Amino acid sequence: GAGCAGLAFSIFAHKKGLNCTIFERQPKIGGQLNLAYKPPHKKEFKKLINYFESEVENLKIPVFTGIDVDIDLIKSEKCDILAFATGSSPIIPEFCKNNEFVYSADEILEFGLPFEVSNIGIIGGGLIGLETANFLSNKGLSISVFEMDDVLLKTTADVVKLPILESLDPNIKIYLNHKLVNVESNIVYFQTQNGIKRYTFDYIVLALGRKPNKELIDKIDFCIDTINIGDCKKPGDALSAISDAYDAALRL
Repeated sequence: GAGCAGLAFSIFAHKKGLNCTIFERQPKIGGQLNLAYKPPHKKEFKKLINYFESEVENLKIPVFTGIDVDIDLIKSEKCDILAFATGSSPIIPEFCKNNEFVYSADEILEFGLPFEVSNIGIIGGGLIGLETANFLSNKGLSISVFEMDDVLLKTTADVVKLPILESLDPNIKIYLNHKLVNVESNIVYFQTQNGIKRYTFDYIVLALGRKPNKELIDKIDFCIDTINIGDCKKPGDALSAISDAYDAALRL
């Protein structure tokens, strides 16, 4: 994986004298950093990608993109240590799957909306949900954000939370204490303190958190030293991924 954790780990490990080779499924490096710089006021993440690209090139670390790594490839590399930095994926409830009106925040940030629309509902008032809300609101769309807690970013540190809240477009509508219970076509149902409420949107965007990508990790059935780093260990932000990568490299 050539996301934040995989790149940072490779750089730290290389500087300790280890030979590293990076394999990435996507056609370019960066992972979620390629989405992180899309919302307003987030251009520093593009600089982080540029830094990683420069470091990897200067250190001459081999990077193979567009490679879907499988067990045969892993065995053919004959590596001493296998570091998994396979990232994470958006959480999608079963009742939201195969619905043409539902998209993940990842899909919206990467590809945009498929058609011209005006009214968008975003489910999840965490960092990704609010940043996606700003991204879409800046395009002139009517945005509603639904959060199951009684406040936004309840467990987020103030140093991260305050800039996000201060930069939030005042035209974005915020609904607290709204727990998602179902989606039917373009209609969303929430459990609230006053019972079930329903809302209709042109499109619905999910920002309900992330789950580790462990499919390849779970296929390892032979003896090899492995390390899980970044989101495939525990989903977090870029800083936690870099910190985890540094700690992992330090233990080698």
